[in-house]
Amino acid sequence: MSSRLPGPRVLKLTNWHARVLDAFLALSKGGGLMGSLHRRYGPVLQTSRNELSVNSAAGIRDLYAGARRLDRPDPLVIFHNYQAENLVATEDGQLHHDRRKPIRSIYSVTAVEAEATQEVIHEAVARLETYLRAQRQPLEVKPALRLLLYEIMSHIVYGKEHALNLFESSTEREAIDHDTTYQQDRLFSLSVLVPAWLPRFTLWLRRNNLAPRALAGNFPPGLVADRLSRDALTALKASKTRVPPSPLPDQDPESLISRLHDHFTTQGPTPAIPSEAYILSECVDHFWAGTSTTVDALIPLLHHLSQPENKARQARLRRELREAAITPADPSTPPLLPSANTLKKLPFLDAVIRETLRLNPPIPASMTRRVSTREGPVSVCGHRIPLGMVVGASPYVVGRNPDVYERAEQWVPERWLAGQEGAADDSGEGNGEKLRDMKRHFFAFGAGPRMCLGVNVAWAAMRAAVAGVYGRFETELVVADKSGWTGQKAEDRVRFRRLHDC
Repeated sequence: MSSRLPGPRVLKLTNWHARVLDAFLALSKGGGLMGSLHRRYGPVLQTSRNELSVNSAAGIRDLYAGARRLDRPDPLVIFHNYQAENLVATEDGQLHHDRRKPIRSIYSVTAVEAEATQEVIHEAVARLETYLRAQRQPLEVKPALRLLLYEIMSHIVYGKEHALNLFESSTEREAIDHDTTYQQDRLFSLSVLVPAWLPRFTLWLRRNNLAPRALAGNFPPGLVADRLSRDALTALKASKTRVPPSPLPDQDPESLISRLHDHFTTQGPTPAIPSEAYILSECVDHFWAGTSTTVDALIPLLHHLSQPENKARQARLRRELREAAITPADPSTPPLLPSANTLKKLPFLDAVIRETLRLNPPIPASMTRRVSTREGPVSVCGHRIPLGMVVGASPYVVGRNPDVYERAEQWVPERWLAGQEGAADDSGEGNGEKLRDMKRHFFAFGAGPRMCLGVNVAWAAMRAAVAGVYGRFETELVVADKSGWTGQKAEDRVRFRRLHDC
């Protein structure tokens, strides 16, 4: 049956073609070779003997939406910590659902927009502003944004008692650098190829104590995430007072590790939360991933806005932010950051972030699912997909579909605005359908039961960070190193002149 699916015959011979296509999908414009193949063969493309790619909203809906709990095709061993699984690495779709359920309210809109959580975010952004104001030379901004997100995520994952204060502590800043270096080495060294492409073989080596040091999955000493996780868990085990599951508005929000520990102690080991090692692995993953993915979205955003041709857009964003800023009682005090509820209603701020996520998704690779016996055969865009097939969509390819996004390779935030300058008019007539179609294809955070759990935190942190920077500063691009194996990673080497107060 798979041979009748659209796609070049040569790709249907082995499964290695799909992995190569996915690894290099961003080497050329238009979503790379995968994007060009979709333009030739349509929204459903067979990329190997047992793998398919989709790049349409209808295909995404058919594959990801609803209660469907499709499995991952393989265990995501590269994200195991303490040689233990965690939510993102869980292969079984039903088990993933069971593991996600106890913790999803930690990241709900209500929890993220609660006063205590917003105070954490705003205070961290204020420290970022102070840090930027003190710079006297052009600044490589990625390390500063990473400090901001490490601080925010330490509160959410570990709680106030174990939160980091990196902007005001050079010792902690130096220590957290080891975490950053370790993550980069783990994901971008040659040793990642074995667990990424041969995950079951890697697990077999570990179970039989045959894994060499590079594949053993052990942490090096001195990682801050390891210290925070162990200290927080030890403190929870020593405490005799359970944290209320739903803190009052004036209380500190419940941390992720507290929720996991409470579930583990009250219900005992379950497949959902089987061990303390699982708790530690889960917390480390949230702490690191919540930081790195949000930073990888903010860096290209600042890169785009700091280009000379986008000076007017930067000024427009600043005007919108300043009009929404809160005027303090003391006239000598600078305007305060708008509330989360206000920030999410600012149209140009939303357009700038959304356009960046479309063009530079933090996770560009295909989000694959296996059609399992539990769910039965799946129909995608009218094609019946047999059991065992692996189907996925790439945020990078979907976001650069020229049939959906005009000038798909260009950064044009106005496309997301209502009115004559954007994709829709205020009445919703005419090109209003174009805007709705673009939003249906917005796939930066995934979709369905495995959609990014921290999406609300990411949006809140990005809005606050952008407001904190462009509500008070101008940015100018100094160096733009366009080397790198993907277009997304080029922004890692962008430096900025000292940000000036407006």
